[in-house]
Amino acid sequence: MRRAIVHIGMPRTGSTAFQEVLARLRPRLASVGICYPSLAPPGAPGSDDVNHFRLGQALDRRRGGAERREALARLDAVLAATPADTVLLSYEDFAVQRPLWRVPEILSDLFARRGFALEAALVVKPQAEQLASAYALRAQVVAESRTFRGFLRSEGASRRYDYAGRLEPWRRAAAGRVTALPYRDRRCDAPLLARLVDGLGLGERLAPLLGPADLAYRTNRSSGPVAVEASRRLYRLGVHRQVTGHRRLLGHILDDWAWARGLDAERFRGDAPDGLARVAARYAASNARFAAACWGQSWDAVIRGGGRAGRRGPGQGRERQGCRRAHDQPGRGRPQRHRLHPGRRPHGLGRGQGAAGRREAAIRPEGRGGPLIRPDPGDALPWTSSRGDRVSGPRRRDPGIRAAGRRPPSRPPPRSGTPG
Repeated sequence: MRRAIVHIGMPRTGSTAFQEVLARLRPRLASVGICYPSLAPPGAPGSDDVNHFRLGQALDRRRGGAERREALARLDAVLAATPADTVLLSYEDFAVQRPLWRVPEILSDLFARRGFALEAALVVKPQAEQLASAYALRAQVVAESRTFRGFLRSEGASRRYDYAGRLEPWRRAAAGRVTALPYRDRRCDAPLLARLVDGLGLGERLAPLLGPADLAYRTNRSSGPVAVEASRRLYRLGVHRQVTGHRRLLGHILDDWAWARGLDAERFRGDAPDGLARVAARYAASNARFAAACWGQSWDAVIRGGGRAGRRGPGQGRERQGCRRAHDQPGRGRPQRHRLHPGRRPHGLGRGQGAAGRREAAIRPEGRGGPLIRPDPGDALPWTSSRGDRVSGPRRRDPGIRAAGRRPPSRPPPRSGTPG
């Protein structure tokens, strides 16, 4: 039978780079007998065809039944028409979908009807790194207010990080045809993309198409500790509700701002040694089963970590006691409101050097009322990020008033002794 390889994840393990390289090579893959299908509906933006997230979201019921049927019909039409002997699908959230939706079985049956046998490919890294990446991703889309310790307390026991459990439905549907790779391999120093292509048995076919730049390509850089902490504080202030456009753009601005000043040279790692030790102990048995089934070796003999976890960043490990009360004990303490003030450097960001003649913006405590952010044409806030994303300034609104369910007054009451 022909091969149907489904790259199922994990998230934040080089998936985007793999998908973008395949999308760039799509017009030339047919010459080597490989099909990386375009499954986005007609009229969808080109970015929707870099991977197969629309198919994945349709299968896990995040999209309606009509779109699910249309997505499966498009895939079936591709399988019926392609002369390729290998079809590749890639969506990093396939691995963490609920077993209730029976996604592996649905795809396996569809492939079998067209003469393809399902195979699954998975890239993994230690759960401590995976959790730090997940936390940094939530910060990058300005969706996280908890400290990393608080995040670990709620997410550290999640079954989505049980790799053996995540892989088992795919192993059954694929009749054991599974390729698992470590994100960093103790046995080999080759780039991840080269190891993934070779592990899938496609190295000889793709070698003429892949140049050194493709093999070394990396994208979707993770946020560092400064941007993560800034995002967390801005979320608590409600700034994500006061900008026009997707809040991910605000996260991109924070990343660009930090990187332009030489900050965040290393990705966020988290500083919670006790919590990470509990995570490692929780998943040790599952990791041992996973490694024995996939590699015939112990987990530690194959998986190489990404360096020492727990590099301190702002707000990690040395928080003031008042901040601990506010962040770690719900209902205790109250976060300060801030505004960006031109002319001063950001608190906790160090003395970054901006362009000549440009003033830096800073976060300064402020009492209730007034604008949350006061953009100034002369300050250094990069409202247009290096990715070309345009973000307008926040609206003049007090989130405290909105949270209390009261309308802001149209005008302040007159002071005593002055005319109304």
